[in-house]
Amino acid sequence: MYYEFPDMEKAYKLDHQYYFGNNMIVSPITETMKGYDSIRHAVWLPNGNWYDYRNNTMLKGGKEVKEYYTLDEIPVFVKAGSIIPTQTPKLRITGSVLDTLILTVYPTDSGASFKLYEDEGNNEDYRKNIYSFTNFTYLGVDGGWEFIIEPDAKTFRGQVTERSYEIRILSSYKPSQVNMKGKNLNWTYDEKTRVTTIKTPKDKIGSMLIWIQ
Repeated sequence: MYYEFPDMEKAYKLDHQYYFGNNMIVSPITETMKGYDSIRHAVWLPNGNWYDYRNNTMLKGGKEVKEYYTLDEIPVFVKAGSIIPTQTPKLRITGSVLDTLILTVYPTDSGASFKLYEDEGNNEDYRKNIYSFTNFTYLGVDGGWEFIIEPDAKTFRGQVTERSYEIRILSSYKPSQVNMKGKNLNWTYDEKTRVTTIKTPKDKIGSMLIWIQ
């Protein structure tokens, strides 16, 4: 934490938590539960809004938060305005083809964004600038929202050429329609969790604009 906040004295005392990338804070619990079903654990969150990864509850930062955790839970918080990429469960990560990408949007009122880096993964070709970036943007526009996918068109050996996306938008309202290139997309909405899930068909990797109204 002191790498991000070198001028804050408190950051040097937070030895139980760390940043995982730029948008997530993790705070493993390393003390005994003393036979209880759960334990109360404190995490300091920087200024801004943060989502509890377990239940998508938004919390106000700039203070220490204390929550109860069971044995199988790890405190993880995601900064509002983030888009976190994940993949479907794999028995082995090495050699797996990332042809389905799950993108979870943790929005602010103005949207969210993320830049995905990819390379071949088993060599140092990145030192030769052989890699690619893809920008993901969730943006409010008149009458709705846009989800924009913009790859930089750079290529590398073994790169995935076709991909489908599963986009999960938290803290959202139920859409009336979702379309891309004038065609309706498959989507669902969970009234209880307020999560909209949009699935795109597998297609050649390229720029996409998904309109959500």
